[in-house]
Amino acid sequence: MRMKILRVVALVGLTSLVVALPVATSSVAAAPALTPATQTATVSVGSAITATTALVSTEIAGTKTFTITPVLPAGLSISSTTGVVSGTPTVSLATTTFSIVASDGASSAMATLALTVTEITSQSVAVTPASQSVSGKGGTAISATTALSATLITGTKYFSVTPKLPEGVSINTATGVISGTPVNAASTGVYIITVSDGAKYGFSTIRIVVEGPLKLAPAVQTVNGQVGKALVDTALLASDSLAASKAFTVNPVLPSGLALHPTKGIIYGTPTVAISSTVFTVTANDGTKTATATVTIAIAAAIAAAVGAVPAGGSQSQCVAAFIGGRLKQSIKSTVSQLPSATFGCEVHVGVRAKGMTVAVSTAGISASPDVRLYQVVASRVGGGSITKSMLAPSSAGVVRSQFTKLKKGVWTIAVKAVSATGTDLGTWTSTQFRI
Repeated sequence: MRMKILRVVALVGLTSLVVALPVATSSVAAAPALTPATQTATVSVGSAITATTALVSTEIAGTKTFTITPVLPAGLSISSTTGVVSGTPTVSLATTTFSIVASDGASSAMATLALTVTEITSQSVAVTPASQSVSGKGGTAISATTALSATLITGTKYFSVTPKLPEGVSINTATGVISGTPVNAASTGVYIITVSDGAKYGFSTIRIVVEGPLKLAPAVQTVNGQVGKALVDTALLASDSLAASKAFTVNPVLPSGLALHPTKGIIYGTPTVAISSTVFTVTANDGTKTATATVTIAIAAAIAAAVGAVPAGGSQSQCVAAFIGGRLKQSIKSTVSQLPSATFGCEVHVGVRAKGMTVAVSTAGISASPDVRLYQVVASRVGGGSITKSMLAPSSAGVVRSQFTKLKKGVWTIAVKAVSATGTDLGTWTSTQFRI
């Protein structure tokens, strides 16, 4: 009976010992992670990548900074605060795995991005600027356009344009710049510029407007002259569209002996060579705008001097005709009996035009008529109004001229007075009445 009780006690003690044993536990924490842990992106050169997903880590409590290795291809970048990769790649890249690390200085986590950038093949790319506009006038150089840029076209670029540009305007096939001087007015046109290196290509457009050239008044003149005789001065050129200060040029070069007044546009002088009828273009430029007019000039060869009215004491061989060329509505010439004195001159000629007149006085020169130093020409309008101009008597035989332009319509007369060096009136010749 005693032994049985001992076994029970022993079992009870064993049971108490098993219950008292401690349970083993782990003390190692999980490493921080980024979500999503992996991403994949594929994009073409010149196309914007679809931005990757922002990376999140709940285990990193501090402010996170994101970095990536290796370096992203040109045109792409990573946000240092979100881990997002975005941008437009400009170079191709074989599939590459990038490591993105987020860290707050104490803890860090990593994710990966598998990125592929494919090359462009026979694909349109952007051209800068995409469009331009140019305005100009016929006969005036246009402002050159901006050179075109297409950074994704890496080969040798060739620029072309369609349809054909206005006459006088061209494209630089290496830069795409359009420049030149349009010859005529052109209706508004839109032109397409294409750039290509044989594989990639791009387009830009340009709008071109060319207005007709501004005109000077009178727009057209015709002058006939003779070698050795002073040419009738052409009319003073004017334009309401240009500033008051203008510089005049002429093309082609005037024949020897003739000249262009640089600020009035008048052609004058005594030709020394004969030319057939030739059209000369006179251009006025005020620094910003230009305007043109044409003058047709024909110079005949020299012939024996024509004989006019010869005053007493003068020499017949010293006098020449007071010739006035061009289209005249009426021609009024003096006769010998009409001249007021022997020292007055040889001949007076009034050439009447549509809106003006030219007065020419032929003289043997002060050596033959020493008393005359000045001719005063008075254009009088019947009913009121007059214009007075003065002409110095030439030192040798020749013709002096004076022009009156833009006259009012009506009945006019011309009076030519010869005046001595001391101011003495040597006589006056008066024309018959004529109508403008």
